[in-house]
Amino acid sequence: MVAAPGELTDRERAILGLLAEGHTVKSAIAHTGDSEAAANELLRSARRKLGVGSSREAARIYAAQKNRDEISVIDGAAPRRSGPWPFITGGIIVALTVLIILMASGALSTGGKPAASGSTAPQVVSSSPADGGVVEPGPFTLSVTFDREMQRDSFSFASGPENAPPQCDGKVRASDDGRTFSMECVAAPGQRYVIWANHGSFMNFRSAETGMPAMPYRIAFSSTR
Repeated sequence: MVAAPGELTDRERAILGLLAEGHTVKSAIAHTGDSEAAANELLRSARRKLGVGSSREAARIYAAQKNRDEISVIDGAAPRRSGPWPFITGGIIVALTVLIILMASGALSTGGKPAASGSTAPQVVSSSPADGGVVEPGPFTLSVTFDREMQRDSFSFASGPENAPPQCDGKVRASDDGRTFSMECVAAPGQRYVIWANHGSFMNFRSAETGMPAMPYRIAFSSTR
């Protein structure tokens, strides 16, 4: 049976998303940190799941589905639409539905083990709440910490269609060392949340040294009743 694009793994989505943006496998792995062999294996798996023989066709199918799931891209003159979670950049409040983005400038793959700085992509080394964590209803601080200094005015927090995001103030703060980014949020009772640091086309957490986007990192957590 052919799988839906939503059944792809995060790493498969990452490499397909880059191909859909026009990358070759070699240029894509510069963003994901995968070896060429690992990337080709991910593409073989994605092609098999989607029932197609071409990686470009698999990327096209994935991108078409992602575009249906995402409401809008906010970047310059991109469309702005209404929804439940405020998006704040430069003092302008915008709301989105389904895909919620908090970003401060400029655009991908999954979280993983810490990487050394230089040619490898930055990665999240810890988060609060932790992935799989539980918070009490009410105010909490959402934060991610990277393995290196990041650009302080560039960030992307996102929530996909799988879960509604918590209510957050949208005021992303960077630590003095440029490694930790946080904002204040409020959890409702008995909810499950999924938040991404970088996701899909929204890759604004970037290395201060190289400008390379961080690997996307998924944080799934819940609140008590």
